[in-house]
Amino acid sequence: MAGTGQKAEALVLSRQAIEGATVALRADSANAFAQAALSTVYAAAGAVQVKFAVTRAEWMQALDWYQKSAEGWEHVHPQHGWPDNRDSELARVKAEILRCARKLTSL
Repeated sequence: MAGTGQKAEALVLSRQAIEGATVALRADSANAFAQAALSTVYAAAGAVQVKFAVTRAEWMQALDWYQKSAEGWEHVHPQHGWPDNRDSELARVKAEILRCARKLTSL
């Protein structure tokens, strides 16, 4: 949806993905897949928000989604070597946090 410029739909789908991943994590909080899924959808919500961000409030929301993603990745406890991309995803999300923070200082 975001790729085709459908802002409202993309934001709704992002929130629905977060709700679904939150439910899955509540069902099994020790599950690395559920932990990673929530962190992933938070980052995706941040990316959607950034794509359409114009106002300070929109950039703040993007920053919040990325911060939640980073917090989640920091608590992912890999099981049997999965997920093997935890550190790279955490680094990517932290870079997005910095990008949002820089944008906010320029607004």
